[in-house]
Amino acid sequence: DVKPYEEMKLRLLNATHSAIAYIGQLLNKDTVFDAVQDSEIVNFIEYLWKLELCPSLEQSSDIDLGQYTQRLMARYQNSALVHETMQIAMDGSQKIQPRILAPIRSNLAASRPTSGLSLVVAAWIKFLVEKDANGRMQEIDDPLQETLLKAIRQNNPVDTILDISEIFEKDLRQDQRFIKSVKEAFVSMSQFGLRTCLKLFLEDSGSR
Repeated sequence: DVKPYEEMKLRLLNATHSAIAYIGQLLNKDTVFDAVQDSEIVNFIEYLWKLELCPSLEQSSDIDLGQYTQRLMARYQNSALVHETMQIAMDGSQKIQPRILAPIRSNLAASRPTSGLSLVVAAWIKFLVEKDANGRMQEIDDPLQETLLKAIRQNNPVDTILDISEIFEKDLRQDQRFIKSVKEAFVSMSQFGLRTCLKLFLEDSGSR
């Protein structure tokens, strides 16, 4: 049965790759290696693994998730592996569905935390908004590029992005916990900058 291993890769490796890509791009980190030299990014990724991503998976006695995530971080911190954050950030409308939205959906159903993964969704939206503001939206490869471009140019880009049915299924589009969490993270990034947003998030999560 390969499904547990497939989901483990999607949610523990691919999901954090996407998180690193969008956060890294917003903090001017060109590669995954550059990004994980930043202690706040590392702490955020470890938070995601521990409290939101690993709990979203079906537990198996054959898989040591803690050991797997340790190996992943060692891989991310290997300077010989040049994974560009911009390349990983491409095709976001397709990648966030199995990587980010699937664990969000699992956690919402079980009343587990989702605010970190919602922050990743907000970072993706902020990444698109910033690229467009800098006249670089043409660099974004995505099958829904035109739809995304139209959405982020509205007065409330978070609302219009979250209303795209090709990305967000009806359950998430109607879940006020999810919508509120993404909006709050986006507002925090916009008002204080992503660096401060991450600090505040980590401080809050540490006090829970």
